[in-house]
Amino acid sequence: MHMIRGLLLFGLVSFLMLSLPSVTLAEVDLERVQDDFKSVAGYLVMPVGQEFLVDLDAASGVRTGDLLSVVVPGEKVFHPVTKEVLGTLDEVKGFLQVTRVKSGYSYAKVLGGASGLKPADAVKRFDQVPALFWDYTGQGEPFYNELASALPHLDWLSYAESNRSRPESPQSLGTGKIGLLFIYDKLGLTVKSTEMSPLASYGQAATVSAGIAASGIPTSGVSPQARPAGTFMPTGAVSSTQTSQAVGGIIRTSDQAFAGIWHSPNLAGAVVGVETGDFDGDGQVEMAILLDDRLVISRIADGSYSQVAKVTLPKGDNPLHLDGADLTGDGLPELYITMARDLLITSQVVEFQGGRYRVTIEDVPWYFNSVQMPEEGPVLIAQKSDFSGQKDYVGTPFRVARQGVKLLQEAPVAVPKPFIQYGQMPFVDASGVRRFAALTETDELVIAMPDGRRLWESNKKYGGSAASIQRPININARDAEGQRTQWLRSRVMLSPNGEILVPVNEGSRLFSQWRKFEASHLAALTWNGQLMQERWRTVEQNGYLADFRIADVDNDGADELVTAVGYNEGGLLTTAKSGLVVYEMQ
Repeated sequence: MHMIRGLLLFGLVSFLMLSLPSVTLAEVDLERVQDDFKSVAGYLVMPVGQEFLVDLDAASGVRTGDLLSVVVPGEKVFHPVTKEVLGTLDEVKGFLQVTRVKSGYSYAKVLGGASGLKPADAVKRFDQVPALFWDYTGQGEPFYNELASALPHLDWLSYAESNRSRPESPQSLGTGKIGLLFIYDKLGLTVKSTEMSPLASYGQAATVSAGIAASGIPTSGVSPQARPAGTFMPTGAVSSTQTSQAVGGIIRTSDQAFAGIWHSPNLAGAVVGVETGDFDGDGQVEMAILLDDRLVISRIADGSYSQVAKVTLPKGDNPLHLDGADLTGDGLPELYITMARDLLITSQVVEFQGGRYRVTIEDVPWYFNSVQMPEEGPVLIAQKSDFSGQKDYVGTPFRVARQGVKLLQEAPVAVPKPFIQYGQMPFVDASGVRRFAALTETDELVIAMPDGRRLWESNKKYGGSAASIQRPININARDAEGQRTQWLRSRVMLSPNGEILVPVNEGSRLFSQWRKFEASHLAALTWNGQLMQERWRTVEQNGYLADFRIADVDNDGADELVTAVGYNEGGLLTTAKSGLVVYEMQ
């Protein structure tokens, strides 16, 4: 009887074990893992501050967070019979981690106290990087063998050694450790740094992961639009799934809706744009605020606003747009201001030089705009203007480079017609196809293919810019009656979670000549393959939302959403008032 019971119990346990779901090789695309972590060879170019430039970029497959080994050729390996040289025993001189990817090069910081690094030293992506495989399925050894064979350039710890020291649940190995953690569980494969920053997910893990690395860069293998929004949204933001509760027919505003929102002191003048970055190299993030008559550099410290510097704009010039970009390669972003004088574009560059902010380049006949490129990040592009003043934009937008105080026109940037360089942003959807989110001339939001074919168009107004230039209807008509208004288009960009962020300015749009915005908010939307869905929005505020950025502006280690708001336009006897509204991010 006891034997029969034992056999029955054994059979039941066996049945339950066979019935449990398990991870199979088919659930993880090994070729994609191999491609994401393949070895790529390059060289150190030059030191920049505490970092190095390397001659690898997005076209080479390099992404922010990648580990690079600096190698020197070691002893040659000879075949014992043929005496043929089989290779060399490369020695690792140190490790770097990619921090920023530019066009043609990348920035990388030195890890682990490596020294003696110099230009022309060879670097290899992920070469000889220590790798651990933590198996939480109990059946992952065959997959480990496949993985190690697919990525032989990694320095793999054996399956047995990896799992002998495996913690009960994945946890950081501590700062200072260099390597990759391949974590295999019932959801698939997740690759993390030794400090548990996510790098990539495969299988079911890719669909449930938030997919954002510690650096705020989307992880590989998962399109930003394919990821759920996670918790990245402003404190006090209104989720699209939230509904108001009314008691006795009265709807009360919760104080929680306004928690975590900071307002700067009022600034005299009409705000045009805002940019963030460490412009002076002091290790702190500053805010550059473009107003109608000046550029203000400011900081937030201990919750208090302070002005650091001011650059007065030429009297009579019309500022239109503000962007930052490090085209000099010194690690400090320059400020590129799109401006107009009468009918002509007369843009200029402001940067920190010799202990102060000053204009270094002026009277550039180009419109500037920073656009986030998939797998690359922000890229400064430009478009030429018409010297006659009749046409708004001339030619195809192009990448901008710099040589000393000279700006160079580089490769063209494809923008679907009839859209322009402003108010558009390329992205890759969940199916891996390149799309464009763009604002039309009349402020509808559109999702389009690269050839301009529209997949979706909003039935409401988005964007809404107050920046404008007066243009003549024809070359001989320069009086007020013979002029038209050229409106720029609002900024469109991606959140760290891959949502499409766009301002919503509400008010009056009288024909095409006059605009007055009275209320505004920032909307975060995602593309589901058929239509756009709103995920969250900031609380509505009085005034015009001119521009926005995401950065750690209070230098506390966490990003904030920074919005530049014009509270009133001013008049004959009154001065326009503007300010910054900063939202803490969840």
